[in-house]
Amino acid sequence: MYFIKTMTSIWPVQLIKLLLPIILLNLITMIVVNVGLSQVNSEPRDFSYKTIISTGYGRNHKAALRNAFESAVEQTVGIYIKSESEVRNYQLKKHKILSYAEGYINSYSIIDKYIDQQNNVVLKIKAVISNQRLYDALESLQILQMIAGNPTILVFFESFKSRNPRYIRHAINSVNEYLIQYRYNVVDLEQAEKLAFTDSSLMASQNIQIDLAQQLKADIYLTVDIIPERTRTVSNRQYVKAKLTFKCFESSTAKILGVSTSYSPEVSFDRIETAIEACIDKNIKEALPPLLSRVQSFWKRSLTKGNNFEIIAINLDNISKKFAFIDNLKSICREVKQEEITTNFLRFTVWYAGFGEDFIRELSENLPNELSNEMDVQTRGKRIYFIF
Repeated sequence: MYFIKTMTSIWPVQLIKLLLPIILLNLITMIVVNVGLSQVNSEPRDFSYKTIISTGYGRNHKAALRNAFESAVEQTVGIYIKSESEVRNYQLKKHKILSYAEGYINSYSIIDKYIDQQNNVVLKIKAVISNQRLYDALESLQILQMIAGNPTILVFFESFKSRNPRYIRHAINSVNEYLIQYRYNVVDLEQAEKLAFTDSSLMASQNIQIDLAQQLKADIYLTVDIIPERTRTVSNRQYVKAKLTFKCFESSTAKILGVSTSYSPEVSFDRIETAIEACIDKNIKEALPPLLSRVQSFWKRSLTKGNNFEIIAINLDNISKKFAFIDNLKSICREVKQEEITTNFLRFTVWYAGFGEDFIRELSENLPNELSNEMDVQTRGKRIYFIF
């Protein structure tokens, strides 16, 4: 009543009568949306283990059981391996994985056992696979990054105001060379700089690194900063040290994955530039391995529940459409986390057992026709926009 009395002192009564139903409808809508959507977050589940039904064949019980274990492990790995190149790469190394198949089985039970027409023992089992043990093995064989989609890494300046752009460029190029040796996909520095200095939206950005990473569809970005220090000069020989700092982020959310700072020992050359570059190269070899280990740990955690994506839905203009979209998200995703809800804007973090194109296709197929027909999809790395 106070609200209505206050309004009558400012606006004409007829205008209030006209607007009041609209205001009340919006208030009710916001209350229903916020109360209803407060239940959106799905309960996170334990994906440390995966249950697989598999069948094994052998001349005796032991051989059939081993074959069933191998089949269960292959099924688990096969969930993530998609392309022909990934399959070929895995086929070259799978004997190393399968030779220890029993070690990845946390527990099992025999569902069925019989003798087939060829006099082979046939065992059907339910096996519980330890994802952690299997991913550790895949990591050691450099298969983990392939299963994670061989993610792309952008290495870029921490700040354009750096006093040492020449040396940071040297560091970025050296890091890229290091990553390529270990079969990571990287973004070329020249390509990144060209986009950063010509795209007006990036030039005006408050956080150019994350926006650049998303435009270039990088999954991870590293920032680099260097502080060189001239320590002394002896007989025209330059002695220097350098401090090198890396910060590593997941691109879709800007979540920090790790920070690594290293200090080089003192080195000397005739030219100070050469001495500083030598310091940088030493630092990179020390700083990168522990940082990449954290990145791979992040991939392993993510893979146990599937790939994570940031989902943004814009212009869903009524409650029934909002709930239809959310219900379908929950039905196809392993976990859904609500990040932001407003009248025409929904944002979630989801975990899905597949790649981005699989997620888009499955969601489109499951949505009612009235939604899927009017939907425009745009992707930026792991951020997916659904615009209605």
